[in-house]
Amino acid sequence: MKTLLLSILIFSIPLSEAITLAHTPTQPTPPTSTSTSLLITLNNTTTIGNTVIAMCDSYNLNNPVASDSGSNSYTTDKDINNGPAENTIASAHIGTTSTTNTCTSGGSSPYWAPIIAEYSGVLASSPLDTTSSATGSGTAITCGTLTTTNANDLLIVTVQLVGGATFSSPSSGFTIESQATQPGYTASMMMDSVVSSTGSYSPSVTSNTSSSWVCIAAAYKAAAAPPASTNMMPMVQ
Repeated sequence: MKTLLLSILIFSIPLSEAITLAHTPTQPTPPTSTSTSLLITLNNTTTIGNTVIAMCDSYNLNNPVASDSGSNSYTTDKDINNGPAENTIASAHIGTTSTTNTCTSGGSSPYWAPIIAEYSGVLASSPLDTTSSATGSGTAITCGTLTTTNANDLLIVTVQLVGGATFSSPSSGFTIESQATQPGYTASMMMDSVVSSTGSYSPSVTSNTSSSWVCIAAAYKAAAAPPASTNMMPMVQ
C-alpha cells in the first residue's frame, strides 16, 4: 500500500482585506484661542499596521502638516481652501504606536476643528487611489466626482465650513463618523464608505448653516488578502 501526498490549494476569499474603522474617530474639543499647532490626545493608542487619516481642518490655516508621537510619516493627500476655510487630508501607515497627533499650521494661527480616524485593512505602501474636491457656499455640499481605479477602496470625505454647523443627510452608502465645531469660526465633518467595485462616486452632505465650504474626497486602496495556502493531505492507494 502506497501513501501519496495530495496538494490542495485553498484560496483566500475575498481577494482584499476587509477595511474597518478601528476606533471611534478622535474629535477633540477645539480650543477657544488660535495657535500655530494643536496637540490632540487620541481616544486610543494606534495599532501597528493600521492607517491613520488626519484631517487638520480649520479657519484661517496655511498649508497644515500632520504628525504624531510615534514619528510616523504623514503624506498630505489633498489640501484646498475657500477663502478662510481650509481643508486638508493626510494619511500615515502606522509602524510605531502613538497616543497623540499634532496639526501644525505653515503660517498664521488658525481656529482648529480637526478629526483623526484610524482604519485597518488599508494598503501599507502608496495607498492613495484618487481624490476629488469642490468649493462652494450654501447648505448643499458636494465633493466633485471621485473616479476609482481600484476595486476595493475606502472612501473618505471631509468638509470644512466657515461658522458653526452640524451636518446630516449623507449621500447613499456613506456614514457620518465624526463632526467637530469651533462656534462662530469653523465646523468640520468626516464620513466614509467602503466600496468593492471601480466606479464614479459623487458624495454629498447637508449643513444646517449656509456658509462657504470646502470638501475633499479621497479613495484609499485595500490591502491584499493573505496568499493562497497549500495543504498536503495523505492519499492511500
